Amino acid sequence: MRPPLKPQPIIIPKLGRPPRRGFHLTLDGPRGVGTTTVAEQVCDLLGAYSIPCTAVAEPSDSPQGRMLRENPDRFAGLLLAERLAADRHEQERAVVRPALARGQTVVSDGHIASCLVYQRMDAANLGDLWRIHEPWLVPDLCVILKGEPPVLAVRRRRAGIAQTYLDVLGNHTHMETVYFHDAVEWLRLKRIPVMVIDTSVMTPDGVAARIVMEVANTATRTDAYAPGRLTPARPHEIGSLQDRGLSC
Repeated sequence: MRPPLKPQPIIIPKLGRPPRRGFHLTLDGPRGVGTTTVAEQVCDLLGAYSIPCTAVAEPSDSPQGRMLRENPDRFAGLLLAERLAADRHEQERAVVRPALARGQTVVSDGHIASCLVYQRMDAANLGDLWRIHEPWLVPDLCVILKGEPPVLAVRRRRAGIAQTYLDVLGNHTHMETVYFHDAVEWLRLKRIPVMVIDTSVMTPDGVAARIVMEVANTATRTDAYAPGRLTPARPHEIGSLQDRGLSC
């Protein structure tokens, strides 16, 4: 077990050019990896550059989103995926798209990758989940935070995150790790820009600084992915996923 990381002051990275306006960034990862903390610090860093930032989360703060948050055991599998997709579409319409149109950077705590993991853990396959969530607004950058399972287990205990029956069996964290790896491959095959960061040996402020630097690099590249509706994978890519046992 590594010694605990010492908190460090937030260091604003030096950028040749600041991130452009109207950028959509999403953060996903297994429980205990710290997406909420990192999202807050990313917004703080963007603010240091005088870049307006809108923070959102899934489920949203809408009545439908609050219902999903307050009743975590009411829905499961594909039914939960349908509810989450409807909540995301409404959040895109009411919050995300208007913020992007105003030139703001939108930071989403939780997005499509989490759905591809947690609804899959309810026995749904990736192909069905993907079809349910179409169409959706493709982010400029999807960041997946990961960590070593023992490190995440300790963080969850310290944060008081409730256990599930899979935690008791000892395989929940491992399953989350494997499924997030699969989600990364799936998104990349869909031509969606993905960045993976291992938080096991990094403090949240270090993670946030790295993300902001990547936002700047992505935003200033001439070949940066433009937000829009998703493009389906090519037939040979779907075949490669099926060969790996990822049902389409």
